[in-house]
Amino acid sequence: MDLVPGPLPQLNTGWYDTTVYNPGFSDLVDVALEDLPGLEVVMDALLDPTVVILDALPDDGGGDLLDGASATISDLASYDPTDDIATADAAEQTSFDSLLDVFASVPAEAFEPVPGPAVYLSTAPGATPTLGLTVTFGGVSPPNVPNFTAGTSAQLVIQAPSPPGGVGVYSGVDIQMARWQNDISIDQIDLGETDAQGFIHYQMSFGAGDVGAWKGSIGGMAADGTQLEPPGGDVYWNVLPAAAGTSPPVQSPLPGPVQTFAGTPPTSPHLTPPTVTLPPPVTSPLTVRQTLPPLVTVSLANNTRPGAKDFLLGESWTLSVHGPPLENVVIGGTGPGGPLSPVILGQTDQSGNFALSGFMGQDNLGAWQETYIVGSTPWIGTLEFTVYA
Repeated sequence: MDLVPGPLPQLNTGWYDTTVYNPGFSDLVDVALEDLPGLEVVMDALLDPTVVILDALPDDGGGDLLDGASATISDLASYDPTDDIATADAAEQTSFDSLLDVFASVPAEAFEPVPGPAVYLSTAPGATPTLGLTVTFGGVSPPNVPNFTAGTSAQLVIQAPSPPGGVGVYSGVDIQMARWQNDISIDQIDLGETDAQGFIHYQMSFGAGDVGAWKGSIGGMAADGTQLEPPGGDVYWNVLPAAAGTSPPVQSPLPGPVQTFAGTPPTSPHLTPPTVTLPPPVTSPLTVRQTLPPLVTVSLANNTRPGAKDFLLGESWTLSVHGPPLENVVIGGTGPGGPLSPVILGQTDQSGNFALSGFMGQDNLGAWQETYIVGSTPWIGTLEFTVYA
């Protein structure tokens, strides 16, 4: 029988399993596809920089700017600042030396001390804040008691402190002083308003009717309600009769009585001063409440750290000398560099007072032993101190 090819039958999917076999690589493929973008970035970064990108971008006109920036970067990369650093250092040293020359040549009176951080006298809860006024009378600071002679005058200097926080000074504050003579209330005087630096300079003259033991209660109130008064209490002084044919006595640095306010100060403390017990009235120069000091006295105060005997670099100081009036004040002694040549610092005023202020600089580092002569009268003593870095 002959077999004749016929049509192929239609395939039927039911004849076999149509499920595609999974060899287990699909997860690996997915991970590889996720890594492709990162690999592309890495491969692009490894391309030879000389490869020409066929898809050229249109010119944006920034070629000159890029060339200029590239040239600047090249210049900076090769720049050596050594010479310029040396020039800047030399200019800085010149400026420093010039500043020292200014401080050495300008009188100390031209510089006013910078007020230090304010210190509260009263910090009790609910109490009115009270800050201490710095007071000097004839160059003497409380509790020291100066002596004046009838027919002379002296300057009362008051300095307001920095407001809380140590920023700025109290300016434009009216300061009053109530006065007592031999324990008898005399009057109340307006000392004026503090200036832009917080200072008041008040000149007082003494006549024959002023002879006796005096007390002054000083105070004022700032615009923020803070009381301002001397931290040591009231200020005391003596006025002595003018003796015929003799020079006015020098001022005494011996301590006098101290009065402090207790509790919350009144709204105007100078209007209602506290009750104090004064020494017996002065009836003659021999019955003053302290003995007259030597003819020449010298003291050096640390204004930055009151009471400190030595100094740190940059701290403020005030030198006070008392001696014969209208005479030269001459300093000598030894310093870190050896013996000091005698130098005239200035001249005492009509009351025999001389004061000088300044700051400890690099040239002051070391140990000092200073001697003083006022006119032809030497000071019986030596001023010894050390300045530390």
